Amino acid sequence: MSSRTASSERGRLITIALIVALTLISLLLAVFALRSPTVPDAGQTPGPVPTWSSERMPAASPTPTAPTATPLPVAGPSRFLLFADESTGIRSTVGGCGDSDSPPLVEVTTDGGSTWQPVTFGDVVVRQVLGVEFAGAGQLDIITRQGTNCDLAALTSYTNGQFWEAVPDRLAGLTFVDPVNAATISFQGTPLPGPCSSVLQVFTAPNGLVARCAEGLFAYDVATAGWQSFDTEPMSSAGVDPTDGSVVASVEAAELCTGGVLVRVYRQPITAGAGVDQPCLSQAPGSEPVALASVGLRLWAWTPEAVLTSQDGGASWSAL
Repeated sequence: MSSRTASSERGRLITIALIVALTLISLLLAVFALRSPTVPDAGQTPGPVPTWSSERMPAASPTPTAPTATPLPVAGPSRFLLFADESTGIRSTVGGCGDSDSPPLVEVTTDGGSTWQPVTFGDVVVRQVLGVEFAGAGQLDIITRQGTNCDLAALTSYTNGQFWEAVPDRLAGLTFVDPVNAATISFQGTPLPGPCSSVLQVFTAPNGLVARCAEGLFAYDVATAGWQSFDTEPMSSAGVDPTDGSVVASVEAAELCTGGVLVRVYRQPITAGAGVDQPCLSQAPGSEPVALASVGLRLWAWTPEAVLTSQDGGASWSAL
């Protein structure tokens, strides 16, 4: 091999060695840059150095969500039920003034609710019933809306519901929720502000009135001329004993009665929290609220399926 050839070979090897050395230096610089911590800018607070663990962190448990409460079916009455004594009673559907509303069905009983006889009103076209009252000595009153214009008028029977007649002046002596303004009660011909913005039902009692609202039950004392709340639970229906003013109501409480309604009785003197809960009454889901009535320890419940009665203040019930 000539000296010229040997010199050329040495130059080529040196060049290759330099390229390899530069490549290794570049790789080392890159690795060092990746492993070196980032220097914060001036005035910037350095962040925490992250740490790592080989342990697996447990998955976060979902936060339990409280079930959404179903609104209680609190509304105006779809039916009325009232007894004057343990034998004589009246019941009625409500009807309505709309073109598609069915006329109310009014029935009376003289055997404690075992049998019911429908009543007719002659030429009077009753379209809606707003309330029923007993005035004593066989006298029954119905607050109605009549005729094409749904005019407000009263019908009276002096024969426990067998015969009826229109008594124009009688309306001024009755009590009912104003059909135009539910915040007002017509109390024996005088407008009386109700205890809530929308009174669902009102009853006469020996010493005043009882009103049912979405906010609960209220009593009006004539002597003090004021309303007093005595139960703040929403009630789907209520009834008042015309002899002593005791109250019976149905509480729509799913947590207390599965598939039924709780009957609550308030004996005189009625005070807040004095209601006594009785056994639950079964009721088909989605059906109309039960209508209630009482005379002493005798109670009645008109469900969509039957009329039930209790002889012991609601402790036990039987079908009629």
